[in-house]
Amino acid sequence: MAITTLLFISGACVVSFIQLCADRLAAQQSLLLPRSFCFNCHHKLSYYDLIPIISYLYLHGRCRYCHQRLKLTMPIFEIIGGLVTIWLVNNLAVSMWPFMILLCGELIFVTLTDINEYFIYTFPTIAITLALLIIHPTDITVHWRSCLAITTPLLLYSRASHGLGLGDILLIAQISLFCSWELTLLGILIACLICMGFFYWQQLLFKRHFLRMPFVPFLTSGWLISYLWQFYFL
Repeated sequence: MAITTLLFISGACVVSFIQLCADRLAAQQSLLLPRSFCFNCHHKLSYYDLIPIISYLYLHGRCRYCHQRLKLTMPIFEIIGGLVTIWLVNNLAVSMWPFMILLCGELIFVTLTDINEYFIYTFPTIAITLALLIIHPTDITVHWRSCLAITTPLLLYSRASHGLGLGDILLIAQISLFCSWELTLLGILIACLICMGFFYWQQLLFKRHFLRMPFVPFLTSGWLISYLWQFYFL
């Protein structure tokens, strides 16, 4: 129980830092300095304002100083980070930990930047892909073929309709390098279904209309579901 709790806290803290990086990059600020502060009132935050999940709940989702509502994504992603860390340690071989931790951290980062900015940073994604290939070499011939077969039609679709961003296609290419083409396509299908469900749910119940919608959160969810499907059902 103590080890599980420690793993959860570690994962939540790592994701909290990833969220800080995403927020500061969006504001074009240094990742290290100054110390953490409220983006609304710019008041410096104390350590007890920064405890993952607990601080959010204790403060009822608002800044202690200006009472600005905090983003709900903060505790949600911290909880996800804690649960993913526990699952990785309990279900995967030690040799897979660096690969999966790096991949999951990157997916969380690009999900947050897409939610916040409708933007994916290309250089970090490419750099992490190269690092993942070094950590976990794959059958390059087979996976490059499936990568090209999947992404080429998507690139043509993107140029014709502008309905899919190049960052989304880059992320799909990255996933296809490490997953079979069946699981990659299953992940895309699940992502599309979740996206459609979310769109109609927002439109019918809340009358919200979207000029554009971040697709990376749905891609990440689709990949996670397809990966777990492979792990438990195939």
